[in-house]
Amino acid sequence: MAIPPMIDCYGLRNVKCDVSHGVECGDAGGVEVTLAFGNAVHHVSILNDTIIDNSVYLPTASMPANYQFNAIQVGSNPVVWGTVTFQWVCGIWNNTAVWDGADVPPVWAQECYNNVTTSGLKYDKIYIYYKGGIDQQQSVADSQNQYWGMDNWLWMHGLSNADAYHTIIGGGSNRWLDWATSTYTGAMNNAGTNLNGGNQLYSGDCDTTSWDGYGLGSVATFGVGDTLNWSHNSSTIPDFYCSTDAGLTTNNTNSGNTITSLGLPPVPAPGDEILIIIFDDEASCCYHGQEGTGNTVTVNGTSYPNVQEFNTHCMAGGDIINDGGNVWKADFDDHKTAVDNHVSGGGTMDAVMWPYIANTMMSTAKTWGFALHVAAAIHPGNTSTTRSLSIKFKVLSPYS
Repeated sequence: MAIPPMIDCYGLRNVKCDVSHGVECGDAGGVEVTLAFGNAVHHVSILNDTIIDNSVYLPTASMPANYQFNAIQVGSNPVVWGTVTFQWVCGIWNNTAVWDGADVPPVWAQECYNNVTTSGLKYDKIYIYYKGGIDQQQSVADSQNQYWGMDNWLWMHGLSNADAYHTIIGGGSNRWLDWATSTYTGAMNNAGTNLNGGNQLYSGDCDTTSWDGYGLGSVATFGVGDTLNWSHNSSTIPDFYCSTDAGLTTNNTNSGNTITSLGLPPVPAPGDEILIIIFDDEASCCYHGQEGTGNTVTVNGTSYPNVQEFNTHCMAGGDIINDGGNVWKADFDDHKTAVDNHVSGGGTMDAVMWPYIANTMMSTAKTWGFALHVAAAIHPGNTSTTRSLSIKFKVLSPYS
């Protein structure tokens, strides 16, 4: 595990916090954004639509006078550009004390920021899950962008990677609720396998003896292998855990380097206060049904052509959601049991699902169905025919 980040106290000492920005059309098209910084500005973090850019998240001595980048286009006809926001630290280095990120912030760390504590979160353990796999063509960039966003968020709330377990999920697993259940059990496929009556690939089962896809064995040339190679060979990134069984190795990676799975992270102790965060771009078809032929739908007197409806059975005999005995219901019931056991033992849990769109899968029907199902699944309530998660399971999404 990497050393936690150091948090130092900064003092203004009568300096000006000069930050300016300009926007203009770039020479090659697009929107070009230029940020300019005064001498006292440092550690600038930029949110370019949904992408976190930490290129100038630097100490004072390393800060450039300005930084230029292109805004992300998020729509066409008409052209729409994503929102760019940024935040920064202003002040001259005050080397009076350093906190290593462990335990509760000391008094000086809280007083350093105008007597406002940086830590309102006091979780014992934080479990963060990332999607990887040949089926979705995820690159390591997806995991890296999400990791750096989490790293920044932890730091801002007085936490560190010493409190967190980062886990890349491969093996063909598309049952994201089972990922959350693995937090408590230390195992995958908790509700069983072949639950939709089809083969395990289309059931979304996790092959824990495989890497990037179900039944691929030693093949680890996409998100899983790249992510392990990146994190395990870095002195600053914590070693990622993995859904592949602990101790399995392969050199069938893009780099040719050998990687070794650490397996799933340690389970929480009784009484632990935990937070679960899931980054995923799709679910198994048997969670939400297969997209059907686009039809015309009339809403409030207006007709919309070519509307995708998720109203057909999945391949290999999968069930539509709420069509009886499907994978979602099995995973829900199993997850609820695991949560109830943890809470009855004195623990607490919060969970966040963040649906995202992978770099190489920007617009496909399966991601639309996934986003709609996640939103519906987390609506509070539970009946005999539906399975809706507790309001403790939040959705934060770039789709909204």
